[in-house]
Amino acid sequence: MHNYLLPVLLLYSGMCLATHQVREVFVVEGQAHGIELFPLESLYNYDDIQAKLVDRGWCTANWRGYKGSWELKEGKLWLTSLVQDSCSQTPPLIDPVPFFGQSAYPVKASWFSEKIEVRLGEIVPTYCKTKDDEPLQTGYTYDAMVYVFSGGELVERSRQTINQDWEERQQLCADNTPWDFFNWIGISK
Repeated sequence: MHNYLLPVLLLYSGMCLATHQVREVFVVEGQAHGIELFPLESLYNYDDIQAKLVDRGWCTANWRGYKGSWELKEGKLWLTSLVQDSCSQTPPLIDPVPFFGQSAYPVKASWFSEKIEVRLGEIVPTYCKTKDDEPLQTGYTYDAMVYVFSGGELVERSRQTINQDWEERQQLCADNTPWDFFNWIGISK
């Protein structure tokens, strides 16, 4: 019996049981999109946000304890709501005073000077062949609409193909040239 128990334990220990996290909402022209970015973390770090949350409600799908809804309106980024315990049916609205010094939403995100990507299509894995002629995933690609903000103002909007390359995996590809090694360590031709 113990001969079968060890493989089962090893298999089980390698499994990762993770809950997908609640995404922020970004509304453009009335259309809501889930985004991976947390614009509030451009203003406050994680610990500062947690200190401002009173009676923090959370669930395994929302470890950060809040969910923001953002909207692009008249060329500006606005925080239209910030809720606590976003897993509940009726999540309570977070008081904006401790965060922004104003008593109501929306709040202009004048601190935000980054980009927001809205994925337009499926994520497509990218591959190479190893020296053993085996396929190896080296990253992924997808099309996105990218919104670039400066001080909460929209400065650019463009459709882009986003490539996420895993450099440590690319080093295992059979078709690498000597120059690829130098590119990976930061020396270009």
